[in-house]
Amino acid sequence: MSVPPEWNATDRPLPARTLAQLVEAQVARTPGAPALLGADGTVSYAELDARANRLARLLAAHGAAPERIVALALPRSADLVAAQLAVAKTGAAFLPVDPDYPKERISLMFDDADPVLVVTRRALADRLPAAVPTISMDTPDLLDDHDDRPLDRPQCTDHAAYVIFTSGSTGRPKGVGSTSGGGTGPSIHPINPAESSVLHQRGVRSRDLLATEEQCSVPRGPIQSSATIGPERAVPTLPY
Repeated sequence: MSVPPEWNATDRPLPARTLAQLVEAQVARTPGAPALLGADGTVSYAELDARANRLARLLAAHGAAPERIVALALPRSADLVAAQLAVAKTGAAFLPVDPDYPKERISLMFDDADPVLVVTRRALADRLPAAVPTISMDTPDLLDDHDDRPLDRPQCTDHAAYVIFTSGSTGRPKGVGSTSGGGTGPSIHPINPAESSVLHQRGVRSRDLLATEEQCSVPRGPIQSSATIGPERAVPTLPY
C-alpha cells in the first residue's frame, strides 16, 4: 500500500527568520495582545519584548553571543520565556536546565556545554556549579539600567538556538543542538494554531518538545503554564 504523494506534500517555502525576529514582528502587529498567561497575570507582547531586550543587553555584556551557550535554570514562568527570548536576541543558544535535576546531572551538562553564564533565581543558585557566573532574575533592580530597545546584533538562522541533553538511558547523556531555522519553521507553517489560540504548556522544562512548543507558540499566540490553570480558566482547544 502506498501513500498518494499529494497527501505528503507539506513542504513550504519558509522565510529565513529567527525566533527573535518572529517575536519582534508579532510585537509590531499586536503589541497589546497577551503573550503569556501565568499566576502573576498577563504579559503583553510589548511587555515581554521590552523585558527581553533589557535582559539581552545584560547577557551580551556577560559574553552571550553567537555560538555561545547560556544556561537557563528557571521554573516554568514568564521569566523563563523572557530569558529564552533574550538569549535568542543575543544570537546565543539556550540550555534549559531543570533545577530539580540531581547536582551530578547538572554538573555533567555544564561540563559538556560550557555555558558562559547561567540565568536562575537566588533560591536555586546553590544547586548550580559555582564556577559558572550567575544572573538571578529576582535580583531587585536587575534590569533598571538597561535599554529596552532591541539589541543591534545580526541574526542568523544557521546558528544554534538551543541545546538539549538526552536522558542518558542508554549511556552518558549527550547534548544535541537545534538551529534557529529548524526551531522556528513550525511557527509559520499553515497547520500552526491561530493567533487567538492558547498553548497549554505541560512539558518537562529541559526536553526538546518544550523548547519547540515555546518557539512555535510565542511568535503566534499566548502560552499558559499548567501550574496556573484553575476551574475558572478554560484553555481553548488548539485547532490541529
